[in-house]
Amino acid sequence: MSEQKAIIVAVRTRPLSLTERVNENEQVIVPTTNPRVIKAVSPEDGKDNDYTLDHTFWEDDTNEDVYNTLGRQTLENAFNGYNGTIFAYGQTGSGKTYTMMGIPADPGVNMRALNELFRLKSKNKGSIDYTIMLSFLEIYCEEINDLLVKHEDRKKMEIKQRDAKGGVYIPGLTEV
Repeated sequence: MSEQKAIIVAVRTRPLSLTERVNENEQVIVPTTNPRVIKAVSPEDGKDNDYTLDHTFWEDDTNEDVYNTLGRQTLENAFNGYNGTIFAYGQTGSGKTYTMMGIPADPGVNMRALNELFRLKSKNKGSIDYTIMLSFLEIYCEEINDLLVKHEDRKKMEIKQRDAKGGVYIPGLTEV
C-alpha cells in the first residue's frame, strides 16, 4: 500500500447555485495559501477557523482530478489486497452524487474506478481469477437505501456485525 495512511480526509467545494447567487450568498469555505488548509468563515459572526486536510478540491477541480488523487490509489491498493472505501459525506445538494457518479460528459469517481478496474482485469486476463462484486447504497436520515433496487421495491435494511473481527454487512443488500 503506497499510501501509508489508514484514513485520508479531503474536501471538495462546489460553485454557488443560481439561487445562492441571486440571494447574494457567499462561499463559507475558502482556500488559504496552504493547499491543504481551508478556512471556514461563519456567516453569522464573521469568525473563521482553519482546517488542515489531506486534500482540497475547489470549483475548478474536475471529477478526473478527484479520481486521480483519491480513487486511483484506492483501486491500486485493492489490487494489492487491501480493502478500500471512498465515503462521500455532506448535506443535500453539496455535490456528493456529482462527484461520485458524475454525468456522461464528466464521469464521477465510481465510473472512472469501474472503467479502470475492468481495464486492469482484461490486462491480467488468464494470470489471475477475479470475482468482482458491486453494491451501491445510500445512508440518508439514518435509513439505508439499496440504490440497485427500484425505489418502490426497497425494504428497510440494517447494518449487522459478523463478529469482532469479521466486519459489518447488510443482509439483503444487492450484490451484482
